[in-house]
Amino acid sequence: LIVLVLMLMNPGYVFYEHPFFRFIWRKNGEWVYDEENMSIPSVALPTDVGLSDFEPEQIYDLHRYYFFLGLSTSGALLLLAQYGPGKIAAQKDEVLLPVVARNQD
Repeated sequence: LIVLVLMLMNPGYVFYEHPFFRFIWRKNGEWVYDEENMSIPSVALPTDVGLSDFEPEQIYDLHRYYFFLGLSTSGALLLLAQYGPGKIAAQKDEVLLPVVARNQD
């Protein structure tokens, strides 16, 4: 149930955070970027690098990358909700860490 709820919430979050389709359109046969409304995604940058160091194409590509990364995560959660974890998952009675005799002293 939790996986299904996460799978349904994740696309909404992805569409809100990385709406790359709103940042570009064709005008007179050329692609035009909406530089005023395009913000840089939350990424770690060196201290000497700012928003002005990036071209609009690079910021657009970052939003597009994170958008499809988020959608693929939603697909993985959907598969997990539909089919379960499978045979690889740990069973309730399975011992994951063996008991070491000297630690019991």
